[in-house]
Amino acid sequence: MINELNLLRQTRIRLLSLAESLNEEQLTTIPAGFKNNLLWNIGHVVVTQQMLCYGLAGRPMKVNDESVSMLRKGSSPAQWQQPPDFSKIKQLILPAVDDLAADYKAERFNDFERYETSYGVTLSCIEDAIQFNNLHEGVHIGYALALRRALNQQ
Repeated sequence: MINELNLLRQTRIRLLSLAESLNEEQLTTIPAGFKNNLLWNIGHVVVTQQMLCYGLAGRPMKVNDESVSMLRKGSSPAQWQQPPDFSKIKQLILPAVDDLAADYKAERFNDFERYETSYGVTLSCIEDAIQFNNLHEGVHIGYALALRRALNQQ
């Protein structure tokens, strides 16, 4: 599981680096042909990781209900009254990986609720959730790169 957690950390470092190279307007712009913006994608990976790993294990999540509502699957920045605070997301993006590693090592995910993802994959344990989450974050870093390219062409 160490390799999976290292992969998660490296993905998050790249995503954070990409986000920090942009201004607030770029982070919140939804380019033509896209449903979401960069800020949504970045917040979404944090919220999803918390829901998959902590929520399914009955553990307290590091994200609040408002963040979950704004950034979960099926949500959209078009529904936001105000965008989430990027500085708060930044404060979670890497520490959430450290917390996951520490909690995994401490075996805090033993009561895991089986869950079938929309991808058709059943998660039966924390290891499944971490592996699936890495796939999920890989998809979203791809979207983030495409969004950045689209923003640069505007």
